[in-house]
Amino acid sequence: MKGIHRRAPKRGPIVARRGIALGLALTLFMAGIALADELLVEGDGLAPFTGSNMALGTICVGSQRSGEALLAIERKTGAVDKIFADLSTVTISSGVPSSASVSTVFVDSAITMPSGWAGSKADVVNTTDMAQARVQVVAAGSPGTRSATIVYTATGINSSTPPSALVRSVTLTVEWIVSVCDSTPPVIVPTVTGTLGLAGWYTGNAGLTWSVTDAQSAISSTTGCGASTVSTDTAGVTFTCSATSSGGTSTQSVTIKRDATAPVLTLPSLLPIEATGPTGAIVTYSASANDALTGPVGTSCSKASGSVFALGSTSVTCFASDPAGNEVSDSFTAKVEDTTAPALALPSNQTAEATGSGGAAVAFTATASDLVDGAVAVQCAPASGSTFALGTTTVTCSATDSRGNADSDTFSVSVVDTTAPALTLPSNQTAEATGSGGAAVAFTA
Repeated sequence: MKGIHRRAPKRGPIVARRGIALGLALTLFMAGIALADELLVEGDGLAPFTGSNMALGTICVGSQRSGEALLAIERKTGAVDKIFADLSTVTISSGVPSSASVSTVFVDSAITMPSGWAGSKADVVNTTDMAQARVQVVAAGSPGTRSATIVYTATGINSSTPPSALVRSVTLTVEWIVSVCDSTPPVIVPTVTGTLGLAGWYTGNAGLTWSVTDAQSAISSTTGCGASTVSTDTAGVTFTCSATSSGGTSTQSVTIKRDATAPVLTLPSLLPIEATGPTGAIVTYSASANDALTGPVGTSCSKASGSVFALGSTSVTCFASDPAGNEVSDSFTAKVEDTTAPALALPSNQTAEATGSGGAAVAFTATASDLVDGAVAVQCAPASGSTFALGTTTVTCSATDSRGNADSDTFSVSVVDTTAPALTLPSNQTAEATGSGGAAVAFTA
């Protein structure tokens, strides 16, 4: 693996693995016993090479995890045909893993042997160039411990003359644990009990409970998930439940509004209203309602303000409801009455010429009109057409409507004699004188 030097000892490109003494290596070489090569694998992906196992730990079902393996060439005692040639390239390949859950790919599959490798000491690892393979495991099946093996093979040429193929192999054991893991936080479901009114308002005590569940792991902690009761009116109180499991933390909030109190109606107290016509009178009034939580609310009444109310007493019922649906009703009485007397229309003072010694008969017109009854009869004394004596007579007229409202007024009638007597004389008379003094003449005038 070009350029990778992980935890390599600071002793140069060729490192002693087990500390075999230099004297022993020289003795073996001088005796004609050649050094041999082996393929090493390090399962933790870090030099020095101390183990051929790769432990990937616990993997959740359906999840995957990867690890890196380092591969390097090490010297062992043996024949010269078992030594890779100086400066040669060794190619690393892999067999099929023993489990379908395991796969491997190479990051670097070529190793270049250093110069002077054939004369190296035993138990030396070539860390100047190493191969690198990535191993991937997909967790499947029931929970439990799993393992698989991968055989890696190094293929190159040896140090013989002429050189021939040299193949070495090593087995990597991959271990992991399959676990059913919790990937989701708890499920929190609030349940509110009580009488539900309108628009999410409760019109009585409201009880709150929480259901906290997790199908994959135990609940490790909860906060605010106890039962609660809202027993007083409120525009809104918020409760929050938080729960934690190995899948994480979830939080759920719920707001409860309680209004069990109806609005308060304010109705008018009306004085009697005077009728303005035969149908009664237009009555205006103000009715309002106020809710302790939501403030003013609308009202409706059985007979609206501004309507014509008939004569007599009319009961008006008004209703109001708040946003929660709490209703209230009450009533008041509107009384329309007729206390206005008819209006008299009398003639002005009258003067009449006597037609005889008893005076004169005088006729006149007197009328009366009532707002409710319309035209009503008028009684006058003396009555129209009566003989009024010489002089001034006061005429008193009155009118009463159907509800007993009465009015009276007067005018005068004066009978006068402004006509002189009419004389009846005889015609011119002729009489014979009976003496020197003339004659006595009788006549009737």
